[in-house]
Amino acid sequence: MRLLADVSAHGFGHMMQTTCVLDALAARVPDLQVTLRTDVPERAVRRFWTAGATLLPGPFDPSLAMSAPDTVDVDATAALYRDFAARFEAAVRESDAVIARLRPDAVFADIAAPGLVAARRAGIPALALCSLNWADVLRATLPQGAVDEAAIRCFDTAYAAADVFLMPEPSMAMPSLGNSRTIGPIGRIGRNRQAEIRALIGGSSDKPIGLVSWGGWTTGVAADFLSGLPDEIDWITDPEPLLQAGMTHIDLMASSAIVIAKPGYGTFVETVANRARLLHTPREGWPETPALTAWANRHGRAAELPPHASPDEAETLIRRLMAETPPAPPALTGADEAADCLLDLVAARDARAATA
Repeated sequence: MRLLADVSAHGFGHMMQTTCVLDALAARVPDLQVTLRTDVPERAVRRFWTAGATLLPGPFDPSLAMSAPDTVDVDATAALYRDFAARFEAAVRESDAVIARLRPDAVFADIAAPGLVAARRAGIPALALCSLNWADVLRATLPQGAVDEAAIRCFDTAYAAADVFLMPEPSMAMPSLGNSRTIGPIGRIGRNRQAEIRALIGGSSDKPIGLVSWGGWTTGVAADFLSGLPDEIDWITDPEPLLQAGMTHIDLMASSAIVIAKPGYGTFVETVANRARLLHTPREGWPETPALTAWANRHGRAAELPPHASPDEAETLIRRLMAETPPAPPALTGADEAADCLLDLVAARDARAATA
């Protein structure tokens, strides 16, 4: 089976979701051949997906322009989407050519848009999957009229071209979709490697480990805040040296007693799934936030750090969370459900072809 997978490069959550689905698919299809189109740096891709895959540059997929980990640059985003609307048809034609050359059995998108339209034109199955979609994000996040409606219609057209749009729990509300289906959460379970981590950071054997994770950004909190974190925890505020030493991000998370992060699908789901406590910053106006925080509060031990919180306030929250025991997390069933959905779409296409 040949699969073309188009993955957004807006953070690493899209790649995490995609590679979990690819792992589930590979377990079902031993001869799976994957072509990944993405602008996520190759070294980051390889941290998520170690099996063989052909990497190609991503289709035109501007996502959002960010001035900080949790702040959208409205003017820059508006300019991106004016360009997106003008170039969308050319991006679809480019995807037409890629599909004609690779002859995939299906297209998977999380959630780059052009390939979905090209798949519909080629008559091959197309599966979209994400906990958000850019059309509803733009409508909910930016002032009305800030982004040309023509750009939003491009997304609406692309998502409607998918046979199914899968929404892994916890997903934002997506009122614009008419082909959506909710599935279970998607994430990874890591290995507890505390002893190795302590050896790398020179940590104490009797202290728990805390991780500050900012979804692809170096940090999102001020240096004075970090210096005020309680010293009864060994804090990892820059995981990059550990990653370069061979540690994986999911193993860092699984080895941590508490994670400090901004709202984002991968961080929230995997923190809860690995039974770490979660202290997160607010992200007002971001449409994923209500679903993410409600899910984390329901299934884990989580708290929100108030805006401009003092080190003393943060310390109080951290100690409160550390006194609580995280419950057993929900099963991560979404990747298996997505793999089965994709195989069902391919089988239905093959059945139609056999009777034509």
